[in-house]
Amino acid sequence: VTFPLLDNQHSYNSDSLFIVGDPFLSPFFEYQNFLPIAVEHEHITDQAATQQLQQDLISLLDNTKRPYHLLGKIAAQEEFNDYIKADFGLFISLSILICLIVLWVLFRRISATILPLFICGLTLIWVFGLMALFRIPISIMTSLIPPLMLFIASSDGVHYHSALQNTKSRKKAIRKVLQPTFLTSLTTSIGFLSLWWIPVKPISELGLFCGIGTFLAFLITYLLVPLFSGISHKTSVLSKSGNYFPRLWSRRSLVYGFFGVMVAWSAYGAFRLESDAYLLRDLPPTSTNRKSFDFGDQNLGGSKPWEIAVYLKDSTQKIWSPEVMNEVNKASSYLKDSFGLAEIRSPTEVLAYANYLQTKHTAWPGKY
Repeated sequence: VTFPLLDNQHSYNSDSLFIVGDPFLSPFFEYQNFLPIAVEHEHITDQAATQQLQQDLISLLDNTKRPYHLLGKIAAQEEFNDYIKADFGLFISLSILICLIVLWVLFRRISATILPLFICGLTLIWVFGLMALFRIPISIMTSLIPPLMLFIASSDGVHYHSALQNTKSRKKAIRKVLQPTFLTSLTTSIGFLSLWWIPVKPISELGLFCGIGTFLAFLITYLLVPLFSGISHKTSVLSKSGNYFPRLWSRRSLVYGFFGVMVAWSAYGAFRLESDAYLLRDLPPTSTNRKSFDFGDQNLGGSKPWEIAVYLKDSTQKIWSPEVMNEVNKASSYLKDSFGLAEIRSPTEVLAYANYLQTKHTAWPGKY
């Protein structure tokens, strides 16, 4: 049912009083210096279509020459994608740098430093190839695959080169570390693959491809690395560590005390941990999207609805029956009174307004 809200210029005063006094219309005009506009559209899964819609909205809003805030999934998605790409490059660069420094300190040899990175690079190419084959995009979680794979894939190469430094024979080195590294890779891969059963798609995808990558790194290490590796006569840090354990054992009381304090301190901190599921807090305070969503939280009661569904146990009952509506009204009243929700959309609100119009109450009854 549609009707003109404002008839003509002569009735502006009476119309405005009617709007202010009407419980259904007044919430739409309670904002003093801005007008909220909701844009409804079909669900979009194509990224190009999402970007086009966002560009069209921004262009339309820019043409108004007025300040605006754009809220919603589409508005935030593009900025998150940009940050994911930036973090992706940053994490890879820092991981490679740290790995190079550690490997050089350990082996003091270029080949022993480069080959573990070669394993990681080849592993990542295969993993990303599989992701592209199965049309799995890079998300917030899967962007962590490169730094994880860098250290996981390098570990087998480090063990092999360490054994090679001590045995001076490729065959003896492989025979010494093949079984332990196989068991380590197998258990690590199984640990990652177990994430596949978590009902959160980004986490399950991360576990699946990290698990595959771990086992691929093992295969690459023992199929290719022995063909390229040479025996070094330089003394590495690992070969100088023979007297380390006796010195450590002589100071075991100090070690026990240090780790005891650290465990107690960590346990105290663990009990003080708080959960935080607000993705927008990952954006910097200067982000335009974060400012827009903060504006929505402060002035619109939030930008994402919380939904609750009611199902009837008795199939012979109807959802609009008075008994059912009484229970729904109790839930609505409880949520509003206990949690201070900014706005509630409920069937009982519709019935309450219909009752208000039918009985021509001059005041909002608050019940249907």
